[in-house]
Amino acid sequence: MTHRLIRMPAIHMANAALLAVLLVGVPAVTGVSLGTLRVSSNAWLERLVLAGLGLGVLANGLLVWGSGFRKERGVCMGWMGLHLTILGVALMAHFGWIEFGWLKDWLKRLAS
Repeated sequence: MTHRLIRMPAIHMANAALLAVLLVGVPAVTGVSLGTLRVSSNAWLERLVLAGLGLGVLANGLLVWGSGFRKERGVCMGWMGLHLTILGVALMAHFGWIEFGWLKDWLKRLAS
């Protein structure tokens, strides 16, 4: 019982931290700008985010496979599904199958 009480919050915290690092930290670190000149590479940003999401899918998949507790497997499957969904959208955007120009335009209109 104690094993499950400790591991389930740890799974939630590790996955939330990974997503926070990938979606907030990595763009902040790779987004070095000098005035209006952007020094960093968008290709590296995409590679790091895609690799991190793949790592999240792999880690949760291994936990699903290795866990003996049903609730723990369900939690890991949920996180794995979230990572897979974000990875799918990121891959579709990377290959140009979907674009978010409409979102950029809408946010610009909202800001002005």
